[in-house]
Amino acid sequence: MQPRMFRFFSVVAVAGAVALSAGSVCAQARDDAATKLADEALLNEYLAMDFQGAIKKLEKALAICEGGKCSPKVLARIHRDLGVVYLAGLNDAATGQAEFAAALSADPNVALDPDLSTDAVVQAFNEAKAGGPAAGGAQGGGEIGAIAGVGTEELAADVPTSGTLLHVPPPEQTLSTPLPLYLELVSGIEVDKILVHYLPPTMRDWVTLPMPERGLGYGVVIECGRVGGTPGNLQYYIEAYQGGTVVGFSGSQDIPHRVAIKSALDGERPSLPGEEPPAPCETVADDCPPGFPGCGEDVGGECQVDDDCSVGLVCREEKCAKPQKKVKVRHSWLTAAFQVDVMMMKKSSQVCSGSNYFTCFFAGDAEYLGSPDPNNGNAIQSGGFAAGTMRVLLGYEYLLNFGLGVGLRGGFAFGGQPKSRDHTFLPVHAEVRFAYYGKPSARVVQPYALLAAGMAEVNAKKSVSLTQSMDQCLLPPEDGGVLIAGACPDPPESQQDRFMGTPLPAFSEPTRVDAWNRAGNGFVALGGGMRFVMKNRFGPFVELRAGYAFPAASMIAAGQGGVVLGF
Repeated sequence: MQPRMFRFFSVVAVAGAVALSAGSVCAQARDDAATKLADEALLNEYLAMDFQGAIKKLEKALAICEGGKCSPKVLARIHRDLGVVYLAGLNDAATGQAEFAAALSADPNVALDPDLSTDAVVQAFNEAKAGGPAAGGAQGGGEIGAIAGVGTEELAADVPTSGTLLHVPPPEQTLSTPLPLYLELVSGIEVDKILVHYLPPTMRDWVTLPMPERGLGYGVVIECGRVGGTPGNLQYYIEAYQGGTVVGFSGSQDIPHRVAIKSALDGERPSLPGEEPPAPCETVADDCPPGFPGCGEDVGGECQVDDDCSVGLVCREEKCAKPQKKVKVRHSWLTAAFQVDVMMMKKSSQVCSGSNYFTCFFAGDAEYLGSPDPNNGNAIQSGGFAAGTMRVLLGYEYLLNFGLGVGLRGGFAFGGQPKSRDHTFLPVHAEVRFAYYGKPSARVVQPYALLAAGMAEVNAKKSVSLTQSMDQCLLPPEDGGVLIAGACPDPPESQQDRFMGTPLPAFSEPTRVDAWNRAGNGFVALGGGMRFVMKNRFGPFVELRAGYAFPAASMIAAGQGGVVLGF
């Protein structure tokens, strides 16, 4: 008999151990799942400023722990994180402090994460730890949830409180729709009056309304004209007074409740207990009392201060006007440009005789080295501007706040004269420039004036006719490099391979050559242009300039086009 009893109790003991082990494993699994959700809520949604998304994940974590299925440490951590999101993310002091109270109730040793704590969070947590405003049950919990557009089944078991007030802020309301607010007092507390202080989206000054008794609590409806028809956040806080002293509050002027005023709601419309949600007003103007801040004249109306104008307008030069857009000044601008030069070529004679910065070339870029007949062509018969060199330029410009741009441009020049016996075209361009655009604005068309100076060689050419009636010879440098009439001399018998000069045969028929004129290598220029900038960032531009080149002196001009990019 005894062995049988022993086996019976052994089986019972093993079964009990297995049951306890299974329960422990199940609890650990729920702790892990809830902790993972809490980590994701803070590291993903909260840091991305998706506060509602963070709250949903944390509430899902609470649902996993429902019925005491998680350890007190994990449960406290979730309530603590909810408090941080409500306070630091949504500026909802009442709900945040209630979550801190719930966290401390689950685990008195719970502490804040210093990486996620602000001054307001630390203050609210310390108040909750000291036994200040906390969460508590209330018979009016269903009604308080209803005004916030939250069903009773969705309302947390503990109704948020602040001081002696039980109040759940409505999260949202539609444009131009009255906003109902409702609260209840903690049992046994008496007050003389309750005031609501609110700030609509388009106003600068707080407005105060009394909150009369309504049903089991206190309620008020903020008129639709004061809610306004402009999207934004209506801020408010509530204070309860007894004998002139504040004995209860919900929110504060520093950390007010915020109601999103928008065109469409994500949830239910808020309402007072036992009443239908208020309908939107047909017109905001009818609900706008005379002299109320934010109500007033339309565009062009007379005013002294901004409050004399309608919502969204400002008083400028004693007239109501739309506010000017703040323009982001892009200080740095990159430029890519193509430039074509023109040069003043004066009426001139003896242009191919090696003077006045002229060089002449036959077709095929063969330099003419002789001395032409003086009275048979060899002249520019009519002066004027001639197209010449071209340039590819890159630049950087810094735009000062008052509209002056200071910049540099540099690049490569081409299309100059062929290489001659005594000159090679300079292909480099470098300049410093100052451009004035006027006060920075977001306009697309932006004219400007400019002053530029730098280094560049400008070349241009005209076709001239000439003749050479006799043979000539250009002696080599060792013989003086001069031009003599007649054929080149024969070399001495002892130096038959010696170079005696370049023969220049005569030609009596008029022959056309290109007379190239050069100017530079320094220049200074004045001009203007037009930028066509889209979104104050990118666009094309055109520019014209005229100036003076030196020491090879000449009047020059240029046309330029390209693109600009601001950043």
